[in-house]
Amino acid sequence: MRDVNGPNKVALILGANGITGSYLIEHLLAQPTSSWKQIIGVSRRFPNKTWLSEDLKFSPSQISDVEQGRGRLTWVQADLNEESLDSIVAKYRKGGVEEVTHVFYCAYVLIDGWQGPEERRANAKICHQGVQAADIVSKRLARVLLQTGGKASNIIAKWYGVHRVVRPNPLMESDTPDPSADFYLDQMESVKALSQGKQWDWTMTIPAGIMGFTRQSQMNLATTIMLYCALKAHTGEPLIWPANGQGFDASHDETDVVYLAAFNVWAITTPKCGGEYFNVLNADPFSYARLWPLFAAYFGAKLPTGTQTYPAEPAHVLELESYYNKSGLGKKIWTDVVAKNPGVDPTSIDSATFWFMDACIHGTNVPLIFSTAKARKFGWTGVADTTEMFLRTFERARKAGAIPKNLPGLSALKNVKTQIRSVM
Repeated sequence: MRDVNGPNKVALILGANGITGSYLIEHLLAQPTSSWKQIIGVSRRFPNKTWLSEDLKFSPSQISDVEQGRGRLTWVQADLNEESLDSIVAKYRKGGVEEVTHVFYCAYVLIDGWQGPEERRANAKICHQGVQAADIVSKRLARVLLQTGGKASNIIAKWYGVHRVVRPNPLMESDTPDPSADFYLDQMESVKALSQGKQWDWTMTIPAGIMGFTRQSQMNLATTIMLYCALKAHTGEPLIWPANGQGFDASHDETDVVYLAAFNVWAITTPKCGGEYFNVLNADPFSYARLWPLFAAYFGAKLPTGTQTYPAEPAHVLELESYYNKSGLGKKIWTDVVAKNPGVDPTSIDSATFWFMDACIHGTNVPLIFSTAKARKFGWTGVADTTEMFLRTFERARKAGAIPKNLPGLSALKNVKTQIRSVM
């Protein structure tokens, strides 16, 4: 096997425009050039130029270098689902993939609905073609990291099947994956098969809800919660928890995308992680009952009074997809937000996947605990604070103009106390 932690490493990031891919790029660019010499992104579209200029602080000449394949960060535009393997191989050769040492797979495509047969076929194919082309072209490939998912917020639930069956806590990597994990299992078997008899190996990470702000967000629970709070604050309506009391009080654990990027780099460069897979969570359980008063204060929204807002299972208060999206109400309110708050991005509301938030918060009514002991045994020492994760997401979005800049923000949180409501 080739050395997975040598100097002058070259990363190939499949799904580079997604939330994980973009934060991986930011993390790798912050490392010494002697460690990570080059980063090559792969996606159907060229990256958002505002992200390059505002978030990465690239100059116009550096952005031109990305486009022309001359800089430390370069790009390959390829459709791993629609294009043939030969076409992808040709683009990889032209894009410098011969020198790639590490492949990060964090791509996802939503086709013909969530969890349908076409989604499974397409996501299995983009993984197989993307990795196989790298195997064909690269002369230095040492390891492939497969992240099961990349944009969905219940990745880990789907892997273990807790959205449909009850399993004992804590959920561990040694548990048998649930059949509903479908294309994640297909992807894992594909990468395993491709690595047989080669000089490279693989490792796999299993995050939960991937939380963070990105300018090209899909199926991002943190972003949708943020926009929901902004809508309620603007209209002056109470910031109700739209699901039920059990989900409000239940313990959750999610994955900070900044933390995930660092973990993925650790896993792909740690020799003994080869052939292993790891749960990746903040290991900082939270409940929305704890966070909701903070969210209300940050956005300047008022909290509801009484307990009537939190009915018992299985009822829920509000179906967001129907209320905001199908009705057009969300975009109507956001038009007014933009009119009264110059500088707010009028397209921000398009990042609110209300159907996805419905699926996440209406289906999480029992405590779920995921073991992260395996990663610690392998040497991982990172930590993540869930409250800081949400607030960092909001702050970055505010700085980017995705939400109004004149919100009360962090200064309003000093005297916030978590409300304890009656359960009688």
